[in-house]
Amino acid sequence: MRINLAAAIRRPSRRPITLANIAPTQAQAGDLTAIYLKIVTAWREASPRIMAEYERTLAALRTDSAASTGGTIDQVAEEIRRLVLMLTPDLRRWALQVEQVHRGKWMSNVMTATSVDLSTVLTAGDVEDTVEASLEWNTALIRDVSEETRRRIANSVFAGFQRRAPAAEIAKEISESLGLARARARRIAADQTVKLGSRLNQARQEQAGLTHFRWRHSGKAHPRSWHLARNGITYPWEGSGIPADDMPGVPPFCGCTAQGVVVFEDE
Repeated sequence: MRINLAAAIRRPSRRPITLANIAPTQAQAGDLTAIYLKIVTAWREASPRIMAEYERTLAALRTDSAASTGGTIDQVAEEIRRLVLMLTPDLRRWALQVEQVHRGKWMSNVMTATSVDLSTVLTAGDVEDTVEASLEWNTALIRDVSEETRRRIANSVFAGFQRRAPAAEIAKEISESLGLARARARRIAADQTVKLGSRLNQARQEQAGLTHFRWRHSGKAHPRSWHLARNGITYPWEGSGIPADDMPGVPPFCGCTAQGVVVFEDE
């Protein structure tokens, strides 16, 4: 439901009102990370089975016997593909919880700054498309984490067969691949949490008829210099000159946020 927040505000001063910023929490990122890591854990738990087949076929001293180990890897990959589908309810609960928390903060911030109560007009259904898009995106990314892990493990195994590498050496490589997968899963989960928060910020602000936002830098140690230069500047949502793929929280691993600003058109 679209509303005109500026028109609903009754106050002597009609100067712009900056609402409190809403940024995602570490707890929300941690919850999403836990879902991603279920995939990495599944590969880790399957690695002894892969290594057992590697040792058995390596003992045959025939390069073509590597196909059986490849079959084991493919079997594990298929099992994990089914696991990804089973994670959909977890991802949905996570996204809905993030939306619920964001909605509560948004209503509280509006009430504090403007005395306008939005509790009777805002629902989760207003941003259903945003939540669904996040769900689909995260499902695809989890699949990608699994597929990249499969490729790394398969490369180690087949290269190991070619040079007759001992099982301990390949097991170490697989462990390193799993470590990389774990680190990547954490990075992606943190980034996706910011991205959902950014999309919710824009959706709720546009729903309230807000035409402007204030750029809030994340404070990360190694920022994009041009993002840091935008910190504290108020921009229009339309006609800012900022590319769509460079808005707050949109570029990869950008932690910037769009802080809502109520601008009165009669000023």
